[in-house]
Amino acid sequence: MPHERCSLPDAEVLFVARSLVRRYGDEAKRHALERISDLLDDGDAEGCELWQGVADAIDELTPTTAPPPEHGGKQ
Repeated sequence: MPHERCSLPDAEVLFVARSLVRRYGDEAKRHALERISDLLDDGDAEGCELWQGVADAIDELTPTTAPPPEHGGKQ
């Protein structure tokens, strides 16, 4: 799971991602994206890249849930 775009070693990126998932659960990705937005506002491109690596790691750590099938009323 290389995170080539950021300057932190993979283990540290994963540590931050896991910490966010433990703390925020399903909201972890939202928190990472908010951090990226704040860094963009500050003009911190390197910080944005680092946090994008964290956001990508969160995607890899959290299961995606498919939406439930629609019931067309026929049974």
